[in-house]
Amino acid sequence: MVSSNILEQLRKSLDPDRVLTSTISRYAFANDAGPYLLIPEAILQPKTEAEIQTVFRLATDSQTPVVFRAGGTNLSGQSITDGWLVDLGRHWRKVEVIDGGSKVRVQPGVIGGNVNAHLKAYGRKIGPDPSSIMSAMMGGILSNNASGMCCGVKLNAYHTLESIRFILADGSLWDTSWPSEHERFAREATHVARGLLDLRDAIRNNAALSQRIRKKYQQKNTLGYSLNAFLDFDSPLDILAHLLIGAEGTLAFISEAVLKTVEDFPKKATAIAYFSDVLSACESIPKLIESKCAAIELMDFASLTSIRQLEGIPQELPRLLDAHPGMMAILFEYQAKADVAIEACLARFYSECAEQLSAIHAIEFTRDVKIQQQLWKLRKGMYPAVAAVRARGEAAILEDIVFPIEQLGPAILDLQRLFTKHDYANGIIFGHAKDGNLHFVITQSMNGQKDIEKYASFIDDMVDLVVRKYDGALKAEHGTGRNMAPFVETEWGSEALAFMKQLKHLLDPKGILNPDVILSSQEAVHTKNLKDLPVVEDVVDKCIECGACEPRCPSRDFTLSPRQRIVVRRAVSRLKRDGALSEARELEREYDFAGLATCATDGLCAIDCPVHINTGELVKQLRREKTRSFDSWLAMRISRHFGWVEHLVKLALRCGSAINAVVSKNAMVFITSTVARIIPQFPQWHPSLSTETLPRNFCSVQDAEYIYIPACMSRMMGGTATSLLRVCQQVSVRIHLPNGLTGTCCGQAFSSKGYPVAASEKQAEWIAKVWELSDQGRLPIVMDLGSCSAFINQTPGLSTDSMAKLAKLKILDSIEFAHDVVLPKLSIVKKLPRIAIHSVCANQKADWEEKLIRIADACAEDILIPHAGKCCGMGGDRGFAIPELTNAATADVKAKMEIAACSRGYTSARSCAISLSTSTGKPWQSIFHLLEEVVH
Repeated sequence: MVSSNILEQLRKSLDPDRVLTSTISRYAFANDAGPYLLIPEAILQPKTEAEIQTVFRLATDSQTPVVFRAGGTNLSGQSITDGWLVDLGRHWRKVEVIDGGSKVRVQPGVIGGNVNAHLKAYGRKIGPDPSSIMSAMMGGILSNNASGMCCGVKLNAYHTLESIRFILADGSLWDTSWPSEHERFAREATHVARGLLDLRDAIRNNAALSQRIRKKYQQKNTLGYSLNAFLDFDSPLDILAHLLIGAEGTLAFISEAVLKTVEDFPKKATAIAYFSDVLSACESIPKLIESKCAAIELMDFASLTSIRQLEGIPQELPRLLDAHPGMMAILFEYQAKADVAIEACLARFYSECAEQLSAIHAIEFTRDVKIQQQLWKLRKGMYPAVAAVRARGEAAILEDIVFPIEQLGPAILDLQRLFTKHDYANGIIFGHAKDGNLHFVITQSMNGQKDIEKYASFIDDMVDLVVRKYDGALKAEHGTGRNMAPFVETEWGSEALAFMKQLKHLLDPKGILNPDVILSSQEAVHTKNLKDLPVVEDVVDKCIECGACEPRCPSRDFTLSPRQRIVVRRAVSRLKRDGALSEARELEREYDFAGLATCATDGLCAIDCPVHINTGELVKQLRREKTRSFDSWLAMRISRHFGWVEHLVKLALRCGSAINAVVSKNAMVFITSTVARIIPQFPQWHPSLSTETLPRNFCSVQDAEYIYIPACMSRMMGGTATSLLRVCQQVSVRIHLPNGLTGTCCGQAFSSKGYPVAASEKQAEWIAKVWELSDQGRLPIVMDLGSCSAFINQTPGLSTDSMAKLAKLKILDSIEFAHDVVLPKLSIVKKLPRIAIHSVCANQKADWEEKLIRIADACAEDILIPHAGKCCGMGGDRGFAIPELTNAATADVKAKMEIAACSRGYTSARSCAISLSTSTGKPWQSIFHLLEEVVH
C-alpha cells in the first residue's frame, strides 16, 4: 500500500480529478478483456509527458507498479495491476495525417478505427488490422504489435514504424524523428546505449540464435521481446524504438508514433467456401494464397455453430451444418483499386483455383458492401459469440497460436483432441489461415482450485503441442501477457530468455513497468488472479468484457462505460459472495449516480456488441428495481396529468426567457447552475432553450394525406413544427396537425426512468388517440422525435387491443418522411456551403442514417458528421439534469466544426439540437429548417 503522501503528490501534479481512488473507480477500471483480475490502488489519467515523468519518479520512489491501459481490449493480461493503472483512453487522442496520407502521427489513446477514418479521404489506412480495431487504441496496437486479417508479417506496427516518441523509466524523453537524437542518446544515455550494443553484438555473434530469430519472425510471433530488432537495426536508438513495439509497456511509455500507411483498396469481392472436413479445408489454403487473396479466414464446425443463431448468417449455413458434422469454412476476399482489377481476380480464381478446391457448396462472391460488412462482423464476433452459448458464470478464454501452414490441418485435429481430453465441449477454432495463425476459445468456470488445475493442465498440453510437436509460436498477435509469460523459455530457449532479462533490467532496473508481463519471477503466474464471471442480470450475463461497446458511449469520459457498468455489477456480486458486505454496499451507493443516473440509455452499445447486449436495458431494469411505491404512485399521477406538466414547462420556459431578456442572456444559466450545487440534478438551463406556439394548420383533416403528431418535447420546446408545416406547404404535401394533443405522450420518458406501468398506460393512451385521429389507421402518422418513433413500436405491457391497433398504424419518423415524401418534391434553389449533421441514436438503430445523409447531400455542398456514430448524451431530458454528461459526450464536436469552418448544424431531435447548440456555441436546428432554407 502506497503512502497517502505519495498519492497527495500525485494529486498535486495531475489534479485531484485525475487521480481516482474511489471504490467504484478502482473496480470499474480493474477489468480488461483478458482472463485475469487485479484491483488497482489508483487510476491515473495524465495529460502530458511531464505528468508521465512525475508518475515514473513517484513510482520509482515508492516501488509501485505502473501499468498503461489504452482501450483495454487486450486478451492476455497485459493491462491489469494492483498498483497504478495509467488510463490513456481519456486523453492522448491526437491524430495527424502527414505527407498526403502516406504517414500518420498518432497518440496512444486514439482508436485504430478513428485513425483509419482520418486516412480514408486519402485512400490509405494503417497496416495493423485487428478484429477489435473499432475499439482497440493505438497504444495497445503498438505495444502488442497487433496485426490482423490482412496485415500478415510485413505490415504490422514493427515494419511500418517511421518514428517513435517515448519516455524511459528514468524519466528521460526521446524522439527518433529528431535528426540529432541518435547522438544525444549515445551521449546522455550512455549506459543504455552501450548495453543495447552489447546485447546486439552478443546476439549477432550467436549464429544459432540469430538463425532461430530470423526463422521465428518469418511467421507471426509476439512471444517475448522483439529480438529481431537486434538483427534488423544497427544503432542503439533504432534498436530500442523497435523493441518497444510489442513490449507491452514493460520497457517504456510510448507517447507518440509515426506510422507509414498502406493502400486501402476500395473494391472488394468476398466469398465463403465450405468444406466437408478439416484437411480438405486446409489443403485449399495454399491455393488461395497463390491466387493473391487479401484475407483468408478459417472457421471450424464449432465456431460456425456458435454463430448459427445470429442475424445475418449466410442462408445456406444451418443446412450445411446439419448435413456435414465436422465441416469447415473459409471466408476469403480479393481487394483491388478498381472494378476491372476485381474482375480480373475473379476470372483468375474461376479459371485457375475454383476447380482445385473441394468445396461442398457453390462458391459465390458478393460485392455488396452491406453483405460484406455483415460477413466480416460475424467472423470478428466469433469470440464474443461463444459468450452466448457458454454456461452462466463461465469465463471465455481466447488464445492465439501459429502453426506452419503446411501442417495446419493435422495441428487443428490435434488441438480439437485436446479439447476433448480436457472436457472443453464448447471449444472453437478460427483464425487467419493465410498466416497459419489460429485463435481458439474455451469456456469454463474459474471458481476454485480444481478449475484452475484443469486450465493449467490444458495449457501445458497446448504448449507442448505448439512448441515441441510443430515448432510453432505460442503468441501470434495478442502479446505475451501473463498467460504465456511462464513459457517464453519453452519456446525461445534459455539463451534468448537470458538476453530478454538483461534487456528488461537495462531499461527498467527497478522493475516498476508492468511486472509479471512478458517475463515473470512468479511461478505459474498464468494460473494466478484468474477472473471469474459471477452470474448477474440476464440482460447482460453474456458479456465477456471485450470493450467493443465503449467507443459510442456518451458517459465513458464522465463516469462509466457500458462494460464498466457490467463489471461493477459483477464486482458487487463477488464482494457479497466473499463476505465483503461493507465494500459491496459502498459500490452500490456509488453506482446509483455513476452507473444509473448518468446512463443515457440510448442503446447504441448494442450496435457494436457482437452479442447485441444493450446495457441501457440493464440500467432501466435496475432503475425499476430501485423505485419505491411512492415513486411509482407519483409517476402515475404525473402521467395522468401530463397536460399540466406541459403547461408548467412552457410557463417555466417563458419565464426563463423573460429573465434572460431583462437581466442578461446567461442569467438563467447562472441561476439554475447555482441551484444545482444545492439540489443535485436540478434541471439546468441551456442557452438555446425556447418555446413556441404550435402553428396554424394549412390543411384540414378531410383533405390530409398525413397526420402530424409532434412529440411532447417538440410541443413544449418547439424547434420543428413550424418548419415542417411550411416545407410541406411549399411542396404541396397535405399534412394535418390535430388540436388537443396537450398531455399526449408515447410513454418513453416514463420507461427510461424505470416506470413501466406508467409508460404502458401513456403508450396505450397515445395509440388510442392516434387511432382515431388517423381515421383508424387510414392516414400515415408523422412523428418528429426518433426515439419516440422507435419506442412506440415496443409492445411490453400493451393490451391485445392496443397491439392490434398499433399494427395497423403506419408510422413515419421525420427522417423517413423528409427523405421519402418531401425531398423528391423539393425544388432546391441554392445549396448551403457546408453544414454539420448529427444522426440521433434512433436513426442509427433503425437504419435511417443513410436517409439523413442523402437529405444533407441534396441540400449542401459539403457535409460534416462531427459526432458520427455517437450519442450526444441528452438522453431525452437527462442532459438537463446532468449537463456534465452532454459536455463529456460532445467535447470534441466544437473543435471539429471549427477546424472544418462549419458554422451551423442540423439534426432530427429537438433535445439533441439543444445539447449540440450548447456544447458548440453554434446553432443546431431541425432538418426541416434545412429544407426550408434551401427552397428560399
